[in-house]
Amino acid sequence: MSSSSRKSDKTQLTLNDIRYNNTVHLFTDIVSASEITRNDLAAKNGISLMTVKKIVDDLLKMGLVEEHQQESSIGRKPMALRVSSRYGNIVCLNFSTLHKIRFIIYDISGQILEEGSAGCKDRNQTIHETISDSIEQIRTRLQQIRTETIGVAVFLPGVYYPGDDIIKFAMFEELNDLHIKTILREEFRTANVQIIHDTLASAGSEYKTHTTGNDSQFYLYCGDGVGGCFTNKDGNPVLGENLLAGEVGNLIVFMRNDGTPVRLEELVSIEKIKEKLPSPYCEMDFDQVVKEYGKHTAVTQTLDEASQAAALALYNLVWIYNPARIIVDSYCKEYADLIICRAIAFFREHFDESFLQNVEIKRALSEEYHTMYGCMTYVRDRWIRQAVVTEDNLFGVRG
Repeated sequence: MSSSSRKSDKTQLTLNDIRYNNTVHLFTDIVSASEITRNDLAAKNGISLMTVKKIVDDLLKMGLVEEHQQESSIGRKPMALRVSSRYGNIVCLNFSTLHKIRFIIYDISGQILEEGSAGCKDRNQTIHETISDSIEQIRTRLQQIRTETIGVAVFLPGVYYPGDDIIKFAMFEELNDLHIKTILREEFRTANVQIIHDTLASAGSEYKTHTTGNDSQFYLYCGDGVGGCFTNKDGNPVLGENLLAGEVGNLIVFMRNDGTPVRLEELVSIEKIKEKLPSPYCEMDFDQVVKEYGKHTAVTQTLDEASQAAALALYNLVWIYNPARIIVDSYCKEYADLIICRAIAFFREHFDESFLQNVEIKRALSEEYHTMYGCMTYVRDRWIRQAVVTEDNLFGVRG
């Protein structure tokens, strides 16, 4: 290979790249702080005051930041920078269950401005009608906030293919083939719409919460659907061909006498469990159902079957991935605890003591809002990277 070929293979930072990176870092610091001085920006980023001045002057010209005198009781009042008052809010929607689409509206600093939910009025309501109800509620809240919406994040229980703006393999059939990004771009008038797999987002939040070193993790979620995600020792999720890795709800756990397969989701998902229960348990909130465990025969038998199936799946997944840690999560924390207890007992029975020391099983620590916050920062970072690029200040396209 010639020296010229070797040079072309290397990624080299140009002056434009360095200036772009400095601009992004400075603007991120301004967005994250209530106010900050030029001296503080220079010290925090290890660059000269002259470089800060040039970048800040551009940001002021672009209308992204404002400068004002700091309130100070003594001496000369220094000038401080803050993000323009027109920016902004970020809308996060959670489609993990179609019975109730939850949403949070954050301000640009990450504070919650509004939160709420929109549920199905009846079983005949379509997903389009439920989404419309949610958007209508959010718009009503946004009218009171009066800042520009700079982005939208959506949690989806399915695989999203951005090239076609299509959802496939969704937990809810109604979501399949839904052009969700097109809908939300039109409704909120922003191009910054980020579609995030709900299990990947939750697994990532748990990984950051638990990891102190280079640990691997398998995350299992048991809610209305069942999903999973393996995160390797480098902190990267394994996505697989067609982005389908981790869809453990589709594991076949046994075959019926007639030869039809039974998938894990049919035994473990909360929706399927409730369908098997007699009245009045099938109409109860699931946390109330779990409290009847050990008291009512049908409830006990059904939850035993579910937790045993989950334990068996986790046992097999340990042999496939050999994770340092297993995280079990559910919107019903008592159900997650039941699965963990059954899995620990199953592991003790079928693993020898030395192997048990290499894997621990824990309940998820992050709440839904903690995960939503992480997705909010992702959307905000995307907006920052695009906002600093204008026709007069071209750095090139960044992801």
